[in-house]
Amino acid sequence: MNPIVHGGVGSPQSIYESSTTAYHRVGTRGYAQDGRVWYYAHNETTAALTKGELIVNAAVTTNHHDQTVNAATNFTIGSVDVIFTVGATAIVLQEYVDGYVFITDSTGEGSYYKIAGHNGQAGSTTSRAKLYDAVRVSTGAASTMSLIRNPFMNPQQSNTTVVEIPVGISQVTFAAATSAATATAFAVGGTYGWLQTWGPCPVLCDEAITTTGNAVTVGTGTAGAAEEDDTATTVSQEFIIGYNMTPFVDTEYQVVDLTIRP
Repeated sequence: MNPIVHGGVGSPQSIYESSTTAYHRVGTRGYAQDGRVWYYAHNETTAALTKGELIVNAAVTTNHHDQTVNAATNFTIGSVDVIFTVGATAIVLQEYVDGYVFITDSTGEGSYYKIAGHNGQAGSTTSRAKLYDAVRVSTGAASTMSLIRNPFMNPQQSNTTVVEIPVGISQVTFAAATSAATATAFAVGGTYGWLQTWGPCPVLCDEAITTTGNAVTVGTGTAGAAEEDDTATTVSQEFIIGYNMTPFVDTEYQVVDLTIRP
């Protein structure tokens, strides 16, 4: 099963394959004629992403969030060349590629831009970056900015504390990288593959559900698993990943009609 991508062309990589070669940009959408949808993901961490388990986005890096712009000229109207200034946590080489930078406060606030590339830095210094689109509003000296990864860049197994957003389920295990990326070097042996976000898909069960058609959320008992939404009787307080098409049996893999991302 090779998802259909841009222009109706089939991907050279099937949903059952992982690869150390990138065939698409991270976040590329693929689909099947039966309505199922996948997004292309990259794992360059030293933890594998296991087949059939629920995957969530990488956690926000505190020192890369709401950081003061170092100089008003770091974001100049009309330019695609900008400068990131963050706190005392390194920016890993290209970790925010195809992610976003937001101007969160003061001059330029509410603007955001997609990141085409950037270099790394050791933390508390500057990192040069390039955007896909030119800056629309120049920043001021009191402006603040935040960095957020593409949801499909370095996602992770869901955790039982339920603090990240689900991004999909894979039909193949993404192997761990041989070595993680640093501020000055790319990861070695990172893997690429498809995460399913829409339509029927088997997922690891965290509990028994005797009926079908129930709203399903991230499991709170087993990492990587899903359970019935029981957070509220009227309004869910957790991300609904879909609705179960088959009864759940604890520790088995049962089918969910995914509604994560169309």
